Amino acid sequence: MVCSHTKNRSVRQGDDLANSNEDNKEPILTLTELGLTTTQARVYLTLAKTNALTAKTLATLSEVCRPDVYRILNQLQKTGLVEKIIAKPEEFQALPIDKGLSILLQRRIQKTQDLQYRAIKLVQTIKKRDENPATVNQISQFVLIPTLETANSRAERLLNTVEKNICLLGLTKKTNSWLSQYALNLEVALNRGVKCRIIMPKPNNGELGDSYKFLSKNPNFELGLISDIPKATFAIWDEKEILITTSIIDAPNPIATLWSNNKCLIDLHLDYFEYLWLKTKIQNSPN
Repeated sequence: MVCSHTKNRSVRQGDDLANSNEDNKEPILTLTELGLTTTQARVYLTLAKTNALTAKTLATLSEVCRPDVYRILNQLQKTGLVEKIIAKPEEFQALPIDKGLSILLQRRIQKTQDLQYRAIKLVQTIKKRDENPATVNQISQFVLIPTLETANSRAERLLNTVEKNICLLGLTKKTNSWLSQYALNLEVALNRGVKCRIIMPKPNNGELGDSYKFLSKNPNFELGLISDIPKATFAIWDEKEILITTSIIDAPNPIATLWSNNKCLIDLHLDYFEYLWLKTKIQNSPN
C-alpha cells in the first residue's frame, strides 16, 4: 500500500511534468539523437525530472503504457541509465542527467568511430578492386558520356593522372577551346615527362592560339596540322583509355562522348592517328 506522502509527492510531480510537456520536445529530440528511442527518451526524461517512481506512476507520467514501461526500464537498466530500488512496490530512479548523458555521448562516439573504421575499410576495399587489373583494366568497358561538362571532367581527370603519352586528334575550334581551358594542367603533365601529340586541321586564318605558343616551348609537346577534316576525333591516354566524340562538326554544341578501355578500339584509332601523324610530317617536310 502506498502511503499518502508518496501519493501526494507523485501528484505534485505529475502536475510539474504536465506543465512541462511542451518543454520536453527538445530534450527528447536530443536523447533520440544520442541513440535512445522516443519512448525510451520519454521514460528516462520522466525519471530524471523526478525522484524514484513505481512503474505504474511512471507509465502515467510518461504517457507510455505499462507493459512498454517494464520493457523499456529493463533496456535502460542494461545501458546503466536506470537503477531499480528494492522495495514494495518496486521503484526506479534515473542516473543523474549529467552522468546519463555522458554514457550516451560515449556510446555515440564509439558508434561514430566504428562507422569511420567501417567506412575506411569500405573505401580500401573498393579502391583495391579498382586498382586490380584483373577486375577492371582487363574488362573492356564502354561508357557513353552525355554532356560536354562531364566529358571535360573525365578528360581533366585523365590529364592529371596520365603517365606516358597523349594522342589527341581534334577539330580546330574545339581543340583550341579545350587547350585554353586546360593548358596549365597539360603543362604539369609535360613537365613530369608525359609526351603529348596533337593533330588538328589548319586554322583558316593560319594563326595558332596563345596556348599553342605557350605549350610549344616544352619539348614534350608536338603539334601536327592537316588540310582535311578528320574522319573521327578522339584522345588516347597512355594507350589504355580513349575518349571519342560522336560528331565531327566543329561547333560548341553539346555532344555525347564515348569512353572506353577496349584495346581493339584503342589500337584501331591509334593506327589512324599514326597514319595522320606521318602524313603531317610528310606535308611539313622541305621539298
